[in-house]
Amino acid sequence: MNFNYLLAEILRELAMIHQVLDITIIFFATAPIFLVPVILTVLYLKRGSFREDSLFIFTATALSLGLSYLVSLGYYQEAPFMIYETLMGSGTKDSFPSQHAATMFGFAASLIYRKRTQLGHIFLGLAILNGLARVIVGEHFPLDIAVSAFLGLAAVQLVSSVEIYIQRLSRWSENMEDKVSLKLRDIV
Repeated sequence: MNFNYLLAEILRELAMIHQVLDITIIFFATAPIFLVPVILTVLYLKRGSFREDSLFIFTATALSLGLSYLVSLGYYQEAPFMIYETLMGSGTKDSFPSQHAATMFGFAASLIYRKRTQLGHIFLGLAILNGLARVIVGEHFPLDIAVSAFLGLAAVQLVSSVEIYIQRLSRWSENMEDKVSLKLRDIV
């Protein structure tokens, strides 16, 4: 048995010990990703540097997810719930890499890169918890999560190379919003 399977087995031993622990693990395996669009929307609506941050973070997070999908097309790894009895297992049969983890790590790394460090560190903690929980519930193997974390970091690096275009898009969107607001005031 290789290290990836061995570590997954050790982590899965935390499942099915106690119902409250299982509910908590399932929560961290599924819920944190729903915070991503909420945070992006709040940042976008704040305008200025917040809007620019939201556009950068959205682009890097979407790229993380896209890279994860592309990697999954080139390599198939049967999900743990297809092999073992697991706590949860209703997702896709292919576990490599984790699109949840790619999204969460890309989002957290983007926040940190854009100097939203406090929020970024909170999301980095959530990304780590989410990754561990997804291994414990049987959705992924540890290598799936590790590769996804790398893809998230790579996406931030790639997007940082086109940051000037994101700044221009942010200014353009604010100018358009101002023009529409002025037109609406004239109408009302």
